[in-house]
Amino acid sequence: MNLVGLKELSELLEVPYEKLKVWKSRGRLPEPFQTISGTPVWDWDEVEDEFRAIPQNENSGRPKRPRISLAGGLIDIDVKKMIQILKMLLSKSVCLASRSLILKRMAMKAMKVEKKYL
Repeated sequence: MNLVGLKELSELLEVPYEKLKVWKSRGRLPEPFQTISGTPVWDWDEVEDEFRAIPQNENSGRPKRPRISLAGGLIDIDVKKMIQILKMLLSKSVCLASRSLILKRMAMKAMKVEKKYL
């Protein structure tokens, strides 16, 4: 019997300790052999194959925001933010003067990006 905790697993699997803690919180690790003082331990001889079978890149990081890439990737536009702005501009609650001011600011930002990168 070879009992291991998260720190030993980190070394054996060559996976960062923090990543193992996240996997544990998401229920991706096999059930521990025992919990000692609140710390899960596994019998490495019994569960080595299960641990090695865990896909390492699954659900890595936060979901990416949908983006539109222009000019060969030099300009990235956050699609959600763009849709929010367009909806606001099209709503009847925004007065005409505010709409033109917002559009003017967006155009000025676009021109700055154009000068800088194109």
